[in-house]
Amino acid sequence: MSKLPEILPPGYRFSPKDKELIELFLKPKITGKYKEDGPIPEIGFYQHEPWDLPDFSPIPRKDQEWFFFTEQDLKRQNGTRKNRATEAGYWKSTGRTPKGTGTCWVMHEYRITLKEFDGANPSQKTFVLCRLLEREDSESKSKPTLAPGDAVISDKMQIE
Repeated sequence: MSKLPEILPPGYRFSPKDKELIELFLKPKITGKYKEDGPIPEIGFYQHEPWDLPDFSPIPRKDQEWFFFTEQDLKRQNGTRKNRATEAGYWKSTGRTPKGTGTCWVMHEYRITLKEFDGANPSQKTFVLCRLLEREDSESKSKPTLAPGDAVISDKMQIE
């Protein structure tokens, strides 16, 4: 995987808006039209701890925001619940953590809920796009705005 060009002037970085993430990156990835050498790599997102994930991205670690594609992983083969567990903990939907300790890692998961992008069509896979953020204040929240048919799930990492 190559790093993003280092010829960008100071102050410039890869910072797409929510709609751009869906229209320019996630839809092409699902339909097989995404350039694999683009700025968003495909990894097994939930197989890694959040503090290790930036090493898999072409975006410099100092940016504190990284993007990844991952295939949806279900808890049970015939179920609909998503598996968001890692070895050290799990990604919890935004809200209070019932037990364990919250961390500074926040993830926004983008998925498309429109039928034509559900991964059931030929040459399609059920990808989601994850935006990983390292926050100094782990309680800060962002509220993305999306077009109909798009969904974002905001999760926080919890260590058990």
